[in-house]
Amino acid sequence: MSTSASHSVSSGGDVAPRNASGALSHEHDALLRARYRQWAHRYDQAFASYSERTLAEATRILGDPLPTRILDLACGTGLLIERLLRRTPTLQVTGVDLSEEMLARATARVEHNERVELLHGRAERIPATSGTFDAVVIANAFHLVEDQAAALRECRRVLRPAGSLVLVDWCRDAPEMRLLAWSLAATQRLRRRIVTLDQQQRLLANAGFRVVEARRFTAKPFWGLMGIRAISGG
Repeated sequence: MSTSASHSVSSGGDVAPRNASGALSHEHDALLRARYRQWAHRYDQAFASYSERTLAEATRILGDPLPTRILDLACGTGLLIERLLRRTPTLQVTGVDLSEEMLARATARVEHNERVELLHGRAERIPATSGTFDAVVIANAFHLVEDQAAALRECRRVLRPAGSLVLVDWCRDAPEMRLLAWSLAATQRLRRRIVTLDQQQRLLANAGFRVVEARRFTAKPFWGLMGIRAISGG
């Protein structure tokens, strides 16, 4: 296993520039880092049942057999990476996360596995060469991405032609999730962009993806989620 805190790609090739509006919000990054610095040591235990449901859904959507080269974007403590490698040990998996503390947990989880690369980075500027991956997975994190359109463009850039994007995230269609969105917006500084299934599909289409599967599901009573697979290339 290799790890890196770099935002560059040592093997060469093209890496996405910063977005046209300039540097992304330092405040948003700081709030995210602070949140997961606090949660890293207890995340797996605190969200065990939620993670089991959502990561099982992400794995199902990826299909059988699994794609060969997978990017787990916002990989957290490496739970999905561990799950995928249990199923297919020959995969090549890259994990990217903004939180150094969560990456440290992921490193401990997949230690000595040379098929895993863990990188520090963000969704709007993925530290990978274009056309690298057969599939990109974003599970339980897209609502925390500051510039969702830029992140989707980056996902398309690092995917090979006809590669898959799997997205599992909160879904605003459920009334309880609308109430949660309003509550979080009123009480917390960390911004969350919680959209409906239709809105998410439009975002994907605008970024050049073709949606081939989209459904709503729940992780626990009243926790509304969406699961989507989209193909790069329109």
